[in-house]
Amino acid sequence: MKKRSAFTIIELLIVIAIIGLLAALIASGVSSVRNAAREKHCTNNLRQLLDGALAFAMDHSQDMPHAQSYELFDQNTGTYSKRDGWCTWVNDNRDYDEIEALWQGTGNKSSHSHELADDRGLGADARFAVEYGEMFPYVGDFSVYACPVIQRAIVPPANWEDDDGDKVKDTGIVRTYAMNPYFHAASSRSWRRVKTTWIGVTQYYGGHVPEASKLVVFAEVDGFGKAQKREGFKDNTYGRNYWGSCCLNPQKSVWNADDQQLACWHSRLDPTEANRAKHPEEFFAQAIFFDGHIERVPATVPLRNESGEAQNGRLNTAWLITRGWDWTAERTKAPDAQ
Repeated sequence: MKKRSAFTIIELLIVIAIIGLLAALIASGVSSVRNAAREKHCTNNLRQLLDGALAFAMDHSQDMPHAQSYELFDQNTGTYSKRDGWCTWVNDNRDYDEIEALWQGTGNKSSHSHELADDRGLGADARFAVEYGEMFPYVGDFSVYACPVIQRAIVPPANWEDDDGDKVKDTGIVRTYAMNPYFHAASSRSWRRVKTTWIGVTQYYGGHVPEASKLVVFAEVDGFGKAQKREGFKDNTYGRNYWGSCCLNPQKSVWNADDQQLACWHSRLDPTEANRAKHPEEFFAQAIFFDGHIERVPATVPLRNESGEAQNGRLNTAWLITRGWDWTAERTKAPDAQ
């Protein structure tokens, strides 16, 4: 009998199929491990940001950093001043004398915040805003301000322009986290600082008293979303490109799905647009709360009826956690939006 010395076509196809299956399993495992490592990096970043904010408070009579920068004009003295937040104003590389000249030279006493207001989280403006923000001396590392998952998943367009129409040379994402505007008393529009001792005691948001475990301090903010009107910015739109605001501040309504949302890019899956579209429930953002714990948070949560069945309406999670509501509660109606 003649001895066979080679594979048959069927055997070869079987071997190739097995190798392909093993390769897919290995690739999936490697991807999951890699994504878990990036998620761990992100949680470490959030902890360092909260530690930086609390260290700032210890050196400033328990006053937390401002969540936003803002402008002031003293009508009595006729002088302009600015106050920095955890990220400072972006000044387009102008020094402060040039900024003040916007007011003094033209006699225009209206706000110029639309020219200075937002670094959008990327490029040289963002590096400036981070470095000269109130918290950077306590953090001291640019890498802490950006989640590696989002940095990897989002590539801003190379031809992106700033508000002055200038080409942005550095399109790398520098900052992906935003601070809760509670920490500049956003509900009352008072610009006094919020003290750490007020959490769980002082009443904001229509008499609601946020607990430390429910009140977010830093969270991942989504720079993408439906284009929104935003006065003063190029083309009067928001959300067209990556635009990671330094302040997590959904203002429209807890019901409004198009309002500012969390950046849900973390998953065991690779954060590609295809995966996000096909498996939206698999993706989540990370947020750190005032008591120091970190949660995986979805962009929206379902509204349920008295029987616990999901209804058509969904609530904006960013709206809930910035106001200190328990986003995990089974809700039959939206909490008070005032």
